[in-house]
Formats: sequence, structure tokens, C-alpha cells
Amino acid sequence: MTGRTCGRAVVIRESLVADVSGLDCRVVADQVSGTPLVLPIGRHHHREGPPKSR
Repeated sequence: MTGRTCGRAVVIRESLVADVSGLDCRVVADQVSGTPLVLPIGRHHHREGPPKSR
């Protein structure tokens, strides 16, 4: 399954993007279009705590 179907739309999850492409990201609702907006987290971004295991 590539996403969860919600009506006619497919819900994009951060875990799905990470599993498929290895991209660490955040998914938020675009306030203009109402569609998912995927924001990649750059390689130079430092997060607190240990990195996620894949």
C-alpha cells in the first residue's frame, strides 16, 4: 500500500516517504491548496536525540 485512501485523496505520511525514498521530511497541509506539502529536512539539519533507524 502506498498510502491511506481518504475519500478521493491519498494521505501521504512522513513514514511512507522515508520508506519509499529514504527522505527525512515533514508533511503538512498546504494552506493555499489544501493538499499535502512535503518539506525535506536537509542533511545539515541537526535534530535532538538519536537518529531514526531505517
